[in-house]
Amino acid sequence: MTVQGFEEFIEFIESEESKTMKSTILDLGAQIAEIRLNSNKSSVEPNQLQDSLTSLTTKRANYLASFFTRFNTLPYETVDRVQDFLTTINLEIVKAKAMFLAHSDPFEKYRALLFEYAHTLGHGVEATIAGLIEKAKVSQVDYAHAVRLHG
Repeated sequence: MTVQGFEEFIEFIESEESKTMKSTILDLGAQIAEIRLNSNKSSVEPNQLQDSLTSLTTKRANYLASFFTRFNTLPYETVDRVQDFLTTINLEIVKAKAMFLAHSDPFEKYRALLFEYAHTLGHGVEATIAGLIEKAKVSQVDYAHAVRLHG
């Protein structure tokens, strides 16, 4: 089976603009995590910490929105092929998991525990995303595309 979209996906994520945006998004996320982790130990006023956190969170959300906007402004055919590629990869992973669990470890006692661990982590990610979607709804931000890419 041949699935188009891989090359366009790699080209998009490896472009200098994408790398720069990703680096900025990750850096802002690290700064947010640092503030949250050390908020109890900080000598900075709670209001100042909250203001910094709000500012960084807003800036990060804007960069994420710009990143997705950049992807969505690619030619329609490219976006469609990349989404088809990601959907196919997701489907193949699910098939591999089902085959592995059915034949190798049907009672999930050994190797399949790794799948379950990842699955549990995935629920945490989904819960976080659900919260972000709710915030997007309140802020009237379009989130439909992000939901379509669930998986």
